[in-house]
Order: sequence, then C-alpha cells, then structure tokens
Amino acid sequence: MFGMTCFTDEPHDDPSLESTFELERDFGESATILAEYAGNYPRHARLTDLFDCAALWRVSRNQQFDLHAGFRTNRSEPAHFLRVGYSFRFDDLF
Repeated sequence: MFGMTCFTDEPHDDPSLESTFELERDFGESATILAEYAGNYPRHARLTDLFDCAALWRVSRNQQFDLHAGFRTNRSEPAHFLRVGYSFRFDDLF
C-alpha cells in the first residue's frame, strides 16, 4: 500500500509519503498472524522504518485481542517495542 499525507499546518507542497508491505495468514476463523514493514518518508523530517509482527485473536465478532512486537531502524525513536491491545466495535449499538 502507498499513501500520502498532507498536514494542515505544513505547506501543501510538503507531503509525507508512506509505503507499507504486509504478509498475513489466518488460522481458523478467529486467529491471524502478520508481518509488516512500514516506511514513512517525509520531506520535512527524518525517515522512519518500522518492522512489526503481530498475533490477533478475535474473541467474538466485535472484540479482538492483539500482541505486537517490532523494531524501528532510526535512532530518534525506541529501538524495539512490545504492545498488547484490546479492540471492540459498536456495530449494533444503535
């Protein structure tokens, strides 16, 4: 995937470009693992590379737990990370 972001407080001729490559595999109906590379290439700042691996478990149609581990290649941000998350959706709320 390729994307471009133009920030409202930046000049319009200074977009930030991003590329993402992801490999994903489903295991049954409720589990997924993935590996992702994301590169952010802004003109006005240093580039950021991110390598991320994740495991997702859908508890129900509207709830999900996830575990992410990865690292960045530039020195201005933490070298590695571990994240645990919980997501929920309000599909049938109203």
